[in-house]
Amino acid sequence: MSIDFNGTTSRIALPTGFFDYERTQAFSISAVVRYEFARSGGLAGYQIFSRLNSSAPHNGVEFGMYWTGTGVLPFSSAVMFCYIANNFSSNRINVNSSTDIASGSDKVMTLTYDGSSTAAGVKFYLDGVVQSKNTVADNLSASILLSTTPHIGSRGTASFFNGQLSSFGAWSAQLNAAECASLGKFISPKKIRPQSLVMHAPLIREVIDAKGNALTATSLSVGANQPRIYL
Repeated sequence: MSIDFNGTTSRIALPTGFFDYERTQAFSISAVVRYEFARSGGLAGYQIFSRLNSSAPHNGVEFGMYWTGTGVLPFSSAVMFCYIANNFSSNRINVNSSTDIASGSDKVMTLTYDGSSTAAGVKFYLDGVVQSKNTVADNLSASILLSTTPHIGSRGTASFFNGQLSSFGAWSAQLNAAECASLGKFISPKKIRPQSLVMHAPLIREVIDAKGNALTATSLSVGANQPRIYL
């Protein structure tokens, strides 16, 4: 059974110093995601992982999904996005995948970044297949370090994920295409580049990180049956 996020208060807080990577450091994030629409229009976002300041200058790192019903973006349903920012208004990478993702089914969503401080260094994978992407901003040149507490399923106490998350993994390296393809076949993160794996939270019935990071859960419940993860 995966963990259900209610879209309004659910979140998992990680230690404040976790994932404190500079823009020149490579990283990857992956999770099995089942999202549900909760809004009929307007720009909306669901955070899968966030270490981004909720207030200006909105510096840090964030990976999630967003969509619009007002024509602000060229999508009718959700796409993956990534922010890597020193200042969200003037010094950042902001990219999104370019293919709509249907709600209500389990998808493996993976983000990789090569530490180049460029949008070209960001890749999205859906079920192990690399996705085309759109670049909104590509001018990152200053530090992204900050002291904000990172979260799974929210940006601090805002922008909450609505749906189920499981098999969450984070790495201090850019995973390659073959490794992302394995994740797309529901291979456990613990089998993928284990020497660089910094977090592995299966999120099956309970909130535990196999790598020993302390996790603090808020307003979570057991959700639907998750796909079989091959250990």
